[in-house]
Amino acid sequence: MPPYKFGRPFVEFTDELCDIYMKVRGEKYLWHGEKDSNALKRLMGVAEFKLITARWEWALKKTTGYTSVRTVSELAAKWQAIASEVPITFKQQPPANTRKLN
Repeated sequence: MPPYKFGRPFVEFTDELCDIYMKVRGEKYLWHGEKDSNALKRLMGVAEFKLITARWEWALKKTTGYTSVRTVSELAAKWQAIASEVPITFKQQPPANTRKLN
């Protein structure tokens, strides 16, 4: 279960990510504690919820290759690689200089 110390928007978003995992993989997502929480906080600092959920779903559907993911922390670690492959665009993307995870 995701940690609930980060506030309501964080909790609702972790629930949404877990729901997407269930929909795509057919099993409950096992939250990886601080590792996933810190990764998600970093992602929330560089992208909109809609973009994060879209890339999460896309990367979960991939079963092979570098840009396939199994955890939220993998999504954060592979964020730029996924961005170069995923055919998802939105009208309100964050400025390019803020999308990198440092």
